Amino acid sequence: MNESAGVVRFDDPLPAFDSVVSYVTATIGRIGDDQWDDPTPCEEWDVRYLVGHLAFVNERYHAVAAGDENPPERQLDYSDPASAFTTWASAARAEFVKPDFLTEVIPTPIGEQPGAVVVQHVVNELTVHAWDLTRALGADTDFLPELAAEVEASWRAVYALLGNPPRSGDTVAEVAEVPRGASAADRMAAFMGRRV
Repeated sequence: MNESAGVVRFDDPLPAFDSVVSYVTATIGRIGDDQWDDPTPCEEWDVRYLVGHLAFVNERYHAVAAGDENPPERQLDYSDPASAFTTWASAARAEFVKPDFLTEVIPTPIGEQPGAVVVQHVVNELTVHAWDLTRALGADTDFLPELAAEVEASWRAVYALLGNPPRSGDTVAEVAEVPRGASAADRMAAFMGRRV
């Protein structure tokens, strides 16, 4: 993917990053002591691993934004995934707010991209997995509706640029049915293969 048309949905994606980080932080804070081993919509992931993955997204793209030519590819087994999320979200943001980062073209796992694409991708990942965590906790999935709608549009643009490849189910399942009255976040999740 060497073009960003339609992928970046915000003139400045940093407020969207801040919004989803705040939402995830609050949601993590509501995890009960007896819920860390509960299942999630991501098969084979429990709540603990999912929160660790949210931390890993920030860790990986902090490294990308910092110019690391070998960003981490494997998620660590964080001893305290909640704290790891906070730490790496803060570290990633520190890179994202550097002067001219959003317009600077940098190497990424999907080729050279402007920094705005990197931030948008992180927003996309965090928002989808925020839905997973919300659903795993049995909470209302009608959250951040305007942001969720833009994230769905961004994911659709990403898949269009990739030629709408078949989905194997190993990482992302086929688009799911959207029930009547579904929230924007539910529609986003359904596009990303979640049953809503």
